[in-house]
Amino acid sequence: MKKTIPFLCGLIVVALSVFWTVGVHAQTRTITGKVTDAESGAPLKGVRIIVKGTKAGAIADTKGEYRINIPADGTILVFSYIGFTTREITIGDKSTINTTLDLDIKSLEDVVVTALGVERQKKSLGYAVQEVNSSEIMRSGETNIVAAL
Repeated sequence: MKKTIPFLCGLIVVALSVFWTVGVHAQTRTITGKVTDAESGAPLKGVRIIVKGTKAGAIADTKGEYRINIPADGTILVFSYIGFTTREITIGDKSTINTTLDLDIKSLEDVVVTALGVERQKKSLGYAVQEVNSSEIMRSGETNIVAAL
């Protein structure tokens, strides 16, 4: 009798873990894909992919590839990347979603990078902003970029 109780307890633990695992996997699924530049076809690394209306998200790797676990009720993926237009794609029953992003020159001109890489629109800053063109740096003749500034 004493030997069957630990055996039964172990069997119950295994059964519960199997049911829990099946329940968790039934609530999510995995979407994979690749994000590229529409103009050049080059992979875009660092693209943010989120399930619209949730906190589920992923970032594209150096090859532009991503893998995201989405909730069963997730229906739209939102792809965003600075300097490119945001794209929303309906997931449906697809498990692979490859997409391209178009350049958004207008939004790129409005971005100012402040301390620690925080991005803001130029209009929203409460202080002066200095612009430096690459042609001015080249014209200085300095080999050290800090000295050229």
